[in-house]
Amino acid sequence: MSEAPPQPAETYLQLRIRIFGLTPEDVGITPSEEAPQVWGVVMEAGYEAGSATLVSLADGTTSLYYSTGGGMLGRGDYTPISEASRALVAQAEIDLPRFSKAVDYPLPEVGQVHCPDLFRFVHCISRHHGPS
Repeated sequence: MSEAPPQPAETYLQLRIRIFGLTPEDVGITPSEEAPQVWGVVMEAGYEAGSATLVSLADGTTSLYYSTGGGMLGRGDYTPISEASRALVAQAEIDLPRFSKAVDYPLPEVGQVHCPDLFRFVHCISRHHGPS
């Protein structure tokens, strides 16, 4: 049996709180043809060493937070990463009707990719969890 992952760093917890509290206006994102409702996607995965949180925004901004306190913030300047983030948000827009409204954001357990199923969408009006 494996040990529980280490406690997340305070920096990581603060970044998670910040992203789930953001509005599109906070980051200068407006609805577009490709993503009129979804302005970002958050995907989290749990590992024995801790958690990882990927944030992809409609403008191509991409961040990866590690529960150990490390990560990369705002990597929208590297074209392949920026294009992948935009594509993920556009796909989330297509799949939005399949998702339900999220009410909480627990950390993923070891071996779990979060939302309880797959992605957590940051939506212009509300938060959504992946299909059950």
